[in-house]
Amino acid sequence: MKVISFSILFLLISQVCFCDTLNLREFDYSKADSLALSLTKHFKSVDKLAQELTRDLETEHEKYRAIFRWVTNNISYNIANKNTDPKYTLKKQSALCAGYSNLILELCSSSNIKCKSINGYAKSFAKHIGKFNKINHSWNVVNLNGTWYISDATWAAGHVNGRRFTKEYDNFYFLSDPEQIKYNHFPEDNEWFLTENSFKLKMFEKLPIIKPPYFDLGITPEKELDGIIKNKLKFRFQSNQEIYRASLKFDREKEFRPIFIEKDEDGFYMIDMEFDDYIKGPCWLFFNGDAVMVFVKK
Repeated sequence: MKVISFSILFLLISQVCFCDTLNLREFDYSKADSLALSLTKHFKSVDKLAQELTRDLETEHEKYRAIFRWVTNNISYNIANKNTDPKYTLKKQSALCAGYSNLILELCSSSNIKCKSINGYAKSFAKHIGKFNKINHSWNVVNLNGTWYISDATWAAGHVNGRRFTKEYDNFYFLSDPEQIKYNHFPEDNEWFLTENSFKLKMFEKLPIIKPPYFDLGITPEKELDGIIKNKLKFRFQSNQEIYRASLKFDREKEFRPIFIEKDEDGFYMIDMEFDDYIKGPCWLFFNGDAVMVFVKK
C-alpha cells in the first residue's frame, strides 16, 4: 500500500514539475496545427467550432494552439468590419482587432481555457511614434498550466498595407515573450505587461517600432533609442549574431541607403549616420536584409 501511495505521489509531483518546466513557446504543435489548418468549412456556432478544434487534443496548450491557428488562418483583417461579435466574425470571416480577440476569448471559454481580452496601445505604423490620442488595439492573455501568456491573433494573422490585408502567419505573436512584445504593446492595465520591466506610456510613445528580427538577432542596445530623429542616427548595440550588412530606407525613396557598421574593441556595433535636412518621414533600418526598426525623421 505504501509503495502504491508513493508511486502515485511521485507521478503527481512529476506532472507538476513537467508543467512548470515545459517551454510552451518551443513545444511541438504540429498535431494542433494540422488539425486547425484542416478545418476549412464554414462554422456558424462558436461552441461547435471549439469542439471540433479541441476534441482530439489532450493538453490545454495544444487546444489553445489549435484555436489560435484556426483564427489566424481563417479570419482576415477588414477595416470596414467594425462588428466585434464572435458569431458575426465567424459569419463574415473577417474582423478588426477586437473581433479577433473576442473570438479567441469565446473559443477559449467554450474549451474551459482561462483567457482575457486586453485593450491598449499598439505601435504598428510610423504615425504611432510620438504620441497616442486613444487606445487603438485589442489582444489576448491566456492562462496555460497556471501561467499567463500574451498572444495577438491580429498581428499573427498577417499584415496590412494601406487597406490591403496580406495573410502571412507570424509565430512571434503566439505566447509572446513579455520582454519583447512590450516594445509594441502597451496594455491599459499595467498588470498585463506580465513583466516588472515595463515602460511608462510617455517612454513607450517615444520608442521606435521594433520588428521581430530585432529579437532574432539578439540585439541589446546600449540605451533605448528615440523613435523620432533629427539630423543624426547614433546607435550603439551588441548582438549575439554577426551583423554583416546594414541599410536604411525612407518611405519617400526607392533606393536603400547602405550604412557603414563596425564592431569596436568592447564588442559593440556602432552606427553614426547624418542626414540631409530635406529628407523627412518614416525610415526603416535593416540588418542582414531584415527590417529591425522604424523611425521618423523630423
